[in-house]
Amino acid sequence: MDLHLKYFILGILFTVFVSTIGIGIYLLGKSQTAGTSFSGLVQPTLSAQNQTQPLLPQAGASQKPEEPKIYIEDGGGAISEADKDLIVKRVIGPFVDYYKDSGQGKIVTLTVSLNNQPSNVTYPYLVNAVFDTGVKISFVIKRSESGLDWWAPECMGPCLLTDDFRAKYPEIVKILE
Repeated sequence: MDLHLKYFILGILFTVFVSTIGIGIYLLGKSQTAGTSFSGLVQPTLSAQNQTQPLLPQAGASQKPEEPKIYIEDGGGAISEADKDLIVKRVIGPFVDYYKDSGQGKIVTLTVSLNNQPSNVTYPYLVNAVFDTGVKISFVIKRSESGLDWWAPECMGPCLLTDDFRAKYPEIVKILE
């Protein structure tokens, strides 16, 4: 692995680490919020004009005001439908559910875009989340032989996962064990 990629990854890990500590200190003592179901979200519908569009609820379903605005910046059609499906299933769903369950703040917006850094072969997508506390978290999504990797929380000790989260995302539980 070249030196620039190592520093890029270390920088992202450091940012996530510091952000997590800040969120934890700020929100110490706050109660947990209810979990979110992503069953009401359709797959991303994006234009070929390189515009960012939010994921939209299915017909008849209403998006709750406490749910974050979720965007996938398509890059003019550069993100395949298969990758969009995996991003929703393996990254967006678990990330939002984890932070709702943890009581560490409400995600206001979550944006997935193409990674334009030299590391984009291994890490093709960049995720940016903004919380109601002003905290921002950024991380990259890794592509491996099995497709896009699952997002998993980075905890300083054992990760505190709710029973609902464990049941919904056994793949993440396995990664953390």
